[in-house]
Amino acid sequence: MHTLVPHLLVATTLCTYRLRDFPAAATQPAAQATQSAGSVTAVLLAVIIVLVGAMVSTLRTLGALLSELLRATVKITSALVTIVAVIALLLMVLIHR
Repeated sequence: MHTLVPHLLVATTLCTYRLRDFPAAATQPAAQATQSAGSVTAVLLAVIIVLVGAMVSTLRTLGALLSELLRATVKITSALVTIVAVIALLLMVLIHR
């Protein structure tokens, strides 16, 4: 995904420049409306692409954070199981005496 966002931005920029090259089929105001609509669309696409890129980066960071929390949880659980096993062994030894 980190290589997709720059490619989409370049494609959006190229499409914006290509929209200006199209000849006007109707009157001049219609051509200006088409260019402004194309510009607005290109800006909206660029904003969406940047937001998607930011979300991907945020989700990657969140995934790393959750992974570290899961590792800590596993270590704590392992320590608790070890403590319970030691207590159970001590109780068994004390009961059999």
